[in-house]
Amino acid sequence: MSLVTPEGPAFDGDVEMMVVPGADGEIGVLARHAPLVALLKAGSTRIYRDRSSEHVLEFATGPGFFKVEQDRAIALVDDAVSAREIDDERARRQLDEAQAELERADRGESTADRWVLEQRIKHAERILENRTDAMEVAQAQAELAQALAQIAAITRLRKMLKH
Repeated sequence: MSLVTPEGPAFDGDVEMMVVPGADGEIGVLARHAPLVALLKAGSTRIYRDRSSEHVLEFATGPGFFKVEQDRAIALVDDAVSAREIDDERARRQLDEAQAELERADRGESTADRWVLEQRIKHAERILENRTDAMEVAQAQAELAQALAQIAAITRLRKMLKH
């Protein structure tokens, strides 16, 4: 599977399953999927190297195209940012720029394609949303690790007191 932007591959490797944001809803693809070509909207692209584990690579992706043939899938998108590498400042700047351009288009001062601008806005919003989600997951994982360490310590203490 490849996730490719104009700057180059954001991901390239073997996967068990991937889910992309199709124009009419999410598209999930497993190995040996029927050939397919689809339009992608801005959203979340999730890559599962192993569906039985909770290890998922998530990317905030811009609009683009998706093609599946034989055992190969390729998503060509205008931008892909790993949820782990999101830059809030860059995403906010992209959001502000796209919103400003959309306002100019609404006033007739720009010939930019409205759909493309709306997709850029959705993409920037998704990047910011993923950043919040990633931070919340990291916080929850830290709290869980701390709680498990406390439980382990209490269990050891109880065993020592029984002897």
